[in-house]
Amino acid sequence: MALAMGVACGRGAAQASDLAPPSAEVVLTVKGLLGRTNVGDEAHLDRPLLEGFGSGTLTTWTPWTDGEIEFEGLPLRDLVLGLQAGGTAIRLRALNDYHVVIPMSDARDYDPLVAWRADGVDLTRRDRGPLWIIYPWSAHPDLDKRVISQRSIWQLYELEFYEN
Repeated sequence: MALAMGVACGRGAAQASDLAPPSAEVVLTVKGLLGRTNVGDEAHLDRPLLEGFGSGTLTTWTPWTDGEIEFEGLPLRDLVLGLQAGGTAIRLRALNDYHVVIPMSDARDYDPLVAWRADGVDLTRRDRGPLWIIYPWSAHPDLDKRVISQRSIWQLYELEFYEN
């Protein structure tokens, strides 16, 4: 089942290269079923491009930190909409080659954040950055499960939207 938010699915990359090229270091490469791209059939995103899709905050505890932290970043739902991404699943890859698949429904049901800042400080590779998927554990205690912890990938550098 697709995200069902008016997202176009399956447009060809030749029709979709309307994103600006990155002007700074690329922090996220997005592949797969995209309606908007900027490098061939992919979207190469720097922080300014990510911030251009929107931003938000999420205050929550995590299994790896003490107490609640205010995270800033881009709601995954906004990234899906901004790239006109389709599919039923998202494959995420980290800098250390860790990878995990999350259902597209997580973007709709839990609205995780693609975080780039924690308590006002930019995330670095040393502290799980530059990007970290954060679920709203404080608002949804039912998320305190191993499978959700595995989906909260840090040092994120690549997403791929596809049909599962």
